[in-house]
Amino acid sequence: MSKSKLGKIKALLGMEIALMAEANLKDGTLIGTDAEEWTVGVLAYVVTEEGDKMPLPTGEFELEDGRVMVIEDGTVTEIRDAVVVEEEVIEEEVVESSVSKKELIAVLEELSKEFDSKMENLAKELSGSLKNFSAATPVHKKSNNVQKVEFAKPLAEMNTAERAMSIFSKSSNN
Repeated sequence: MSKSKLGKIKALLGMEIALMAEANLKDGTLIGTDAEEWTVGVLAYVVTEEGDKMPLPTGEFELEDGRVMVIEDGTVTEIRDAVVVEEEVIEEEVVESSVSKKELIAVLEELSKEFDSKMENLAKELSGSLKNFSAATPVHKKSNNVQKVEFAKPLAEMNTAERAMSIFSKSSNN
């Protein structure tokens, strides 16, 4: 009679079974077998905290080392090796700066000067537009209950902002 058949008979009769090989499930549960090593066809037992041994129920059980044991009626029917998941190593590209600190500061200073110059030109242009606004104030004349608006210069010569200000002035004076 083979050792695994003898183990089955002893397990059915409730006799003491000496475990030769042991392993831990991923959840920490201790399991064992009466065979010298884990192979297909051996009986697998759960070892309780009190030291009692009972056949492992049918199912798949993951061991701490990642292997998976398939059990049917307390007998190992398959042992699968651990699945190794290779992590992809992402190498960071190191971009070396070919610009020195002094060169970078010089570029930033130049950009700052250009920005300041453009802001000054914009301020001058805006100031000129504001002067034109005050020069283009409408002159109101009333005749026959119809209000006529005359402008200091023709509409065709006014820019959009001057026209808007003329219209605004006209409506606010009413």
